[in-house]
Amino acid sequence: MNQRRPKRRWLIDSLLVCTFLSLVIFAISYIFFMKDTPKDDASASSEHISTADTSDSFVKKVTVTNDTDHGKYRINYPQTNSKKLNDAVNDSINGIKSNFLKNHSQNETLYVNYKVYRHKKLYSFVVSQKVKEGTVFKEKNITTFTVDQQKDELLTLNDIIPSEKHLQNFSDIAQKKLNVVPEVVKFNKTQDHQLKIDSRSANFKNIALSKDTLELYFNPESFNNSFDDVVHLQIPLSDLQAILASNLKDPVKRQKKKKITGKVVALTFDDGPNTTSTQSILNTLKKENVKATFFMVGTQAKANPKMVKKIAAAGHELGNHSLTHANLIHLNPKQLAHEIEETNKAIKKAVGKNPTVFRPPYGSYNPAVAKAAKMPIVLWNVDTLDWQHHNAAKTLANVKAEKTKYTTVLMHDIHQSSADALPAVIKYLKKEGYTFVSSTEMLNIQKNLSK
Repeated sequence: MNQRRPKRRWLIDSLLVCTFLSLVIFAISYIFFMKDTPKDDASASSEHISTADTSDSFVKKVTVTNDTDHGKYRINYPQTNSKKLNDAVNDSINGIKSNFLKNHSQNETLYVNYKVYRHKKLYSFVVSQKVKEGTVFKEKNITTFTVDQQKDELLTLNDIIPSEKHLQNFSDIAQKKLNVVPEVVKFNKTQDHQLKIDSRSANFKNIALSKDTLELYFNPESFNNSFDDVVHLQIPLSDLQAILASNLKDPVKRQKKKKITGKVVALTFDDGPNTTSTQSILNTLKKENVKATFFMVGTQAKANPKMVKKIAAAGHELGNHSLTHANLIHLNPKQLAHEIEETNKAIKKAVGKNPTVFRPPYGSYNPAVAKAAKMPIVLWNVDTLDWQHHNAAKTLANVKAEKTKYTTVLMHDIHQSSADALPAVIKYLKKEGYTFVSSTEMLNIQKNLSK
């Protein structure tokens, strides 16, 4: 019996040692594991969350802030009466937050904010995120959500643009808008190839609808080149009527034609635009609340696209006056087509639409010119001869001497003397009881008179 006791004691001591060593190994492993694991639970427990009303009863603003060992975050996101929307937004916010805590350090801050758009019964929410490190913002990203408030349904790209064929048209429209974004223009100058949108439908999913526009957002991964910023494009819904889902299209409104009686006058300006006297003329027309028609020479339109935009933006009619102010009846068909088509291209490049009327230089045209123009031809019956005398008083005198009940006045916006004459010309015509019309309106009036 005495010989068995030492053996039993040895077994007990061995078990105790093994148990102790196991506990030590477990404790060390646990410490290292906890050290390398993001403290999501700890961070969540120390979050500060607040909810506030907004000016829209459908939307409340939720603010979440926290400072953790893995970075700080300042998050604002919407909460609404829509469970589906709330679930989608919450999932997105949790994913953004979790990804940030796993991949960033204490000296970085995550910012999340949102913007609201409304279109009829639809609400669109644009959730933007960015990470600040020092003074630099990086990792910018956009996620959008659109919900039908009444039906409590989330809309997808397919609900807005249902046809694959139309999606390609949409892609082409977006690419044209992208090409004129200042940051993209600057970027393209440093690249061998232009920045292009990857045409896969997934890259068009970030859409919001406002009252009059479609707000389209592209994250950096949406492009064929490495572009490190989010791009926001605004496309008028009026430009998308042919491709939108039927419930998003505007009903066709029949505009009542303005009935014009009495004396009428169309002011027309040839040979521009330039950046000096054309601007003076635009200023006067705006002050007097008068619309005119500008017959542009293609070379001038190419040289001054910003002025073409200003003219169009002010609501004036755009006309084609050939590329080089050549006498068109002396050109062969190829040359003739070049004069007209290149001017159309220059104007369309500047404003996104073609001119609507054509004036042949010197008023010189024949059937071939009329056919090539593919637009109504506008001449004149009051020649101010401003190009010849460069005298404001003589310009006014010629208007007074040659006016008729239906007057189309020819002036030239490239001469400052013409710009100087314009205030007195408009004042005189108003005093005489004239109504100011566009060239197209004048053509319609003359057409009705001949019936």
